[in-house]
Amino acid sequence: MGFDFFMVNKPKEAVGYEPEMPDRPDWFRVSVRGIEALFNGMRLARVLEGKTPKPVLPVRDERNGAELQSLLATPSSIANAVPYWKFSDNSGWLVSPAECEIVASGLERRLNEEPQTLRPKGWPESKPLDGYLALLREWAAFNRLASSHGGYRVR
Repeated sequence: MGFDFFMVNKPKEAVGYEPEMPDRPDWFRVSVRGIEALFNGMRLARVLEGKTPKPVLPVRDERNGAELQSLLATPSSIANAVPYWKFSDNSGWLVSPAECEIVASGLERRLNEEPQTLRPKGWPESKPLDGYLALLREWAAFNRLASSHGGYRVR
């Protein structure tokens, strides 16, 4: 069980990260623990917000396709932020190219200038951050690439 992120438009190759499957540069997968790490990193990079109300999604059927797609693409009501709930379940939320840019820029800035500010609460000072920061770098690179490939769906 985990989360899968599929770019809307498939790029020819991955740039800045190693996809699980080399022929699928449009796909990024994390476990439940992995989404917690990504969520925490994005929260600490200050790219997530919780003020935009989460839409109530209708039951999926052919009659409400356009309405459903519109709800799945609901943007933040706050500038330079992404609604946190787009990463809280795998309902098919659309993270737009602009939102991918927000995530990539926010994480890259922190990773390059202040990586210590991304240390999760309760993470022992003696425990290295290397693996965690590597995951955040790959996530930033995936978002950077997705920003020019239509964004991605959260499944």
